[in-house]
Amino acid sequence: MVGASVWRIKTESDYHAAIANLIELMTDIEITSIDANFCREYKDKLIHYPLHRPKTRHIKNAEVNEIINSKTIYPKISTTTVNNQIRKGTLFSIG
Repeated sequence: MVGASVWRIKTESDYHAAIANLIELMTDIEITSIDANFCREYKDKLIHYPLHRPKTRHIKNAEVNEIINSKTIYPKISTTTVNNQIRKGTLFSIG
């Protein structure tokens, strides 16, 4: 049985990864700059995010926007993963 402290660490890691993906895809901007257009653009890019990018040798070190905009077709993350990334990337506290 997995203890609650292990889940807490995994959950925290997931949230950090989601925020890192947000920054990687959209650059590091002021939080006051986030509006509906920013969110739409983020979701559009996230929908095309390659599945298992950190594990795929030939794309793991490539610029993510180059991968998304390339002509090469890679398997994409699922809609559920997109929604989870958006939820986790937007539920963070400042401070």
